[in-house]
Amino acid sequence: MSINRNTVVNLLKEGTVEIKFTKTDGSLRVLNGTLNEELTGVEVAANPTEGGALSVLDTNLGEYRAFRWESVKSVAGTAVNGL
Repeated sequence: MSINRNTVVNLLKEGTVEIKFTKTDGSLRVLNGTLNEELTGVEVAANPTEGGALSVLDTNLGEYRAFRWESVKSVAGTAVNGL
């Protein structure tokens, strides 16, 4: 499977996805996130990509968190070099 931004968004709309990325402070963050409207209760369009970042519901915290595409290291266990 080829990983690109559209693929990641589609996976997030289907269910919960593990995304590993580097935070702005340099630490690694593991986010279990979703854009699935049934799980979030919020329309996906309400959390668009802005300024190179995507806001998703962190299913562990029950709060929205954002990540920058270029900081992504892996999606669902598949290594990437930023998106």
